[in-house]
Amino acid sequence: MTDNGTWRRRSEQRADARSGGRVEQAGGDINHTYNGPVINTTHATSGRSRTAVLVTAGIVVVMVVGAFIWAGRGNTSDGGAGAAPSPSATKPSPSPTASCFGASCTGVPPTTTVCQNDVVTAYTGRGHGVLVELRYSARCRAAWAKMKGSATADVIRVTGKDGDTAEYQQQGGRDAHTDMVEAQQPGDATACAALVGQGMVCATAPAATQPTPRP
Repeated sequence: MTDNGTWRRRSEQRADARSGGRVEQAGGDINHTYNGPVINTTHATSGRSRTAVLVTAGIVVVMVVGAFIWAGRGNTSDGGAGAAPSPSATKPSPSPTASCFGASCTGVPPTTTVCQNDVVTAYTGRGHGVLVELRYSARCRAAWAKMKGSATADVIRVTGKDGDTAEYQQQGGRDAHTDMVEAQQPGDATACAALVGQGMVCATAPAATQPTPRP
């Protein structure tokens, strides 16, 4: 017969053996639960952060470039604050250099030639609020007529010694002048204005032959 102490020790050994087997089995189950690769979450998070920084930097660059382009357009705009004045706005128009003499001046606007540079008012006449002048250029041997204070449809006319005439009908404004006719001297031409509903006004009174405003 086996005494009680021996039986008890054997029972504990068998219990320990069974318990150890269960632990090993359980451990084996745990070790075989996941056999896939281990994911480095720290590296993935760092990569996403770098991507976000690059995207933000790209947006900032685009905004800065767009601001420079917009500023450049604003400075070139016509009325822009930074627009430079055009040359035509800062430089006076040059005087005409074309010239004519005598008969070659007939039918030519005085404002397009040097004839306006030495112009004088030779005769004047006034009526119904309108001033009529005979203009004369000794350099070009030519004359033309001018009226001031006229109304729409009034007509100003100059007539040369040989019957050549030039006239202009007022389209708007108050002043108007004709083209030129040949005149070897001021007395070779006459200037008259036909005023609508008023009649005729001619320049017959001699004026001081001094330089007068163009044309």
